[in-house]
Amino acid sequence: MIRKKKFVFLILLFIGALYFFIFWFPNATGARDQNMLSVFSADEIAQYPYMVRMLGALFTLFQSPFRFFAYQQYFYGFPYYFYSVAAALLPLKLLGAAGSVSTNMLFLRQLVSVLPMVIALILLVYLQTGFESYIKSISLFLILILIPEVVANDMWLHPESLEFLLIVLTLFFLTRDDLKFGKSFYIAALFCGLATATKLLGLFFFLTIPLYIFLGWYQKRISLRKVMQAATFFVAIMAVIFVLSNPFLFWASQRAFALKIQSNFHRSMTAGFTVAYKNSPLVWLQVIFDLYSVPAFLILAMTALIIGMLKGERRLINLLILSWAIPFMLYISFAIAIRPKHFRCPFFCRYFRLFRLTSPC
Repeated sequence: MIRKKKFVFLILLFIGALYFFIFWFPNATGARDQNMLSVFSADEIAQYPYMVRMLGALFTLFQSPFRFFAYQQYFYGFPYYFYSVAAALLPLKLLGAAGSVSTNMLFLRQLVSVLPMVIALILLVYLQTGFESYIKSISLFLILILIPEVVANDMWLHPESLEFLLIVLTLFFLTRDDLKFGKSFYIAALFCGLATATKLLGLFFFLTIPLYIFLGWYQKRISLRKVMQAATFFVAIMAVIFVLSNPFLFWASQRAFALKIQSNFHRSMTAGFTVAYKNSPLVWLQVIFDLYSVPAFLILAMTALIIGMLKGERRLINLLILSWAIPFMLYISFAIAIRPKHFRCPFFCRYFRLFRLTSPC
């Protein structure tokens, strides 16, 4: 069985590598210079100059750490910008290939959007199938990588894929811990802190973690005294990781600046950027129909989630997914007025992954 699981993993790794290679071609276009970049994506041009500035500041880090850590584009957290610079721009710089906007954007899109998404989806397949079946694992992985939102997200530079991976890693280690409240539980806290530090979506575990701890107490895996200890340590680790992974918080001026940016950003999300938006969950239906035409597949996926939560050997992971997805779904449905398709990427990935091509029993 172990040999079979390894072979399934290698097959998925090969498919993921092929998927990564295919996206090389579209991601190499549309960014000949910054002017062209601004035409095709307002989000990319808003992030890219700060990443280039951070790359230059990296080489004077010891003389002026403020220039590197206080990147001042606080719509997204430091882990996203640090990973983007370290994974894509710094290797290019060291190899003497950095400088071209086209080359930089190609590697940023591939390593920041495509690669984390592939890793996250392989982990999701493992959580649902355990790599115990060739057909189920390969079929599910192919379904996931061909979700319209996943394909669209992998053709631009944005933190969705990295944030999605951090959320999946949180779920992965919670599932691996299996109510033992050992090392994996606190590793999950670490990734939850990173997810919160990157794009605040880690906060939507506010229902998942209490539920997980309650299940441990209800099943007599943990005493009441250890319940308080586990909850305190999880929150403490999360908070420490959040602060340490956003070093600009150590400067009072930057804390105030970040708070101002996030406050303005939240107002724009809930009302609209340049014009007022109608804030209603029903409006999201048009986005869903644009993406999927017929909602039958979503209904089937949701049904599989509920059944899988009530029966079968993977009830815990399905329950954890539901406890994260519902608050997130309600938030973007009722609180967020603007409706870009990438907002629902983490949500749809979770629901599509629940259509397991197998009986939940």
